[in-house]
Amino acid sequence: PTHNQELTRTLYRGMQKKAKPAQSASLLSIIAKAIRPRQTWNDKDQFMDVIHWMRQLLALVLGCVWGIIPLHGIVGLLLFVAINGVGVYLYAIAYQAQDEEDYGGAWEVLKEGMLSSSAFFLVNWILWHTACNHT
Repeated sequence: PTHNQELTRTLYRGMQKKAKPAQSASLLSIIAKAIRPRQTWNDKDQFMDVIHWMRQLLALVLGCVWGIIPLHGIVGLLLFVAINGVGVYLYAIAYQAQDEEDYGGAWEVLKEGMLSSSAFFLVNWILWHTACNHT
């Protein structure tokens, strides 16, 4: 083999070793940890992922409820933002007893997953409202 082929193989083997994923916690263990209060989160990204998916679940539930009630207009939007923001903040700071500065401050905790959960909420709200109230 030529020098270039050997170099390519060596680089490829090195990339394969680096590409192996680190052992991560199972989904069930993460959910169990998220449900129990005052847990230690050594992996800060994992806690932020919990915040993100918690918002998605909240968006699903509130979108369905708002659509079935039916709630209209700015009142529904403001209620969602208030419940979403306050609920997640209280979960992170009071229930899990996390220091917001470990995650870049209160704003970082509050904005994690907010945009995607808002879009998901709106889609659910519109779909449920249309399905339940327009025949």
